[in-house]
Amino acid sequence: MFLRFVKKKHKYGIEEYAQIAEKHREDGKQITCVIKHLGPVKTQADRDRYKSIFRQQSNKNRLSGTVLEDLIFDPPLDFGLIYVAREIMNDTGIMSSLSVLGKYRETVFLMIASRIIHPGSDISLERFFRTIYYPWDSPKIGKDDLYRSLDVLMVFKDQIEYTIFKKLKPDTSVVHYDLTSSYFEGREDNDLVLFGYSRDKKRGKEQIVIGLVMADGMPIHHEVWSGNTIDPKTLKSTISVLKNRFGIKNVIFIIDRAFGRSNSLDLLDQNQYICIWLKFLEYRIFY
Repeated sequence: MFLRFVKKKHKYGIEEYAQIAEKHREDGKQITCVIKHLGPVKTQADRDRYKSIFRQQSNKNRLSGTVLEDLIFDPPLDFGLIYVAREIMNDTGIMSSLSVLGKYRETVFLMIASRIIHPGSDISLERFFRTIYYPWDSPKIGKDDLYRSLDVLMVFKDQIEYTIFKKLKPDTSVVHYDLTSSYFEGREDNDLVLFGYSRDKKRGKEQIVIGLVMADGMPIHHEVWSGNTIDPKTLKSTISVLKNRFGIKNVIFIIDRAFGRSNSLDLLDQNQYICIWLKFLEYRIFY
């Protein structure tokens, strides 16, 4: 099947027409049959319109002879959840705070969004990226790019935390601070990964200690300590961050007996504190 333009002579002159035709053999001869007359051709616009009609007719004929079971479709790409994650991070100021990361901004956004939508390792990010529609600047998601983005993120960690804090303006009248630990399998050649008190009850496992500060139900600061760090040793720097970076001047600590050592109490004496411990189901409170 093909499109052809033919000219016919009339008593008023020569006119051009568009036709859809096809060729076939009959009795050993090639014969051209007109399938459809499209109309006269007077301008270039007419010619272009008939070409468009022919393309539509050709596509229709191809589809009519198609067996659906033989078709192979690419899997659909998800967009809804990644779009929602982007909008939330725009509204909360997280995206703008990530601008300091330069070319790794999109990589870090994708790492955050993937932990929400499809939690997995950093290496699985490339597989996750193939399942979504991503209309923004393409992120760098090679193995080396992921590790470099984390290095850059660490450089700007404090700045990013403070920018988000200023954007969200959480209520800091009550601030919660606690420590946890995360253990490692095998041996790690890292100054932070050491043996210490395991909150996961994993004896014989090296670990790191993580401190998290919450205000108004939101994390505003975190710090990573070596695995052998005890709770009281984290107090001085945490108090300094609360006062100097976040402007929290009046600090009242509510602590458990893990902080009941002379060095810790000397530091707490510079602030207000309440010490609580549980013994024989009885609370004892000291001011």
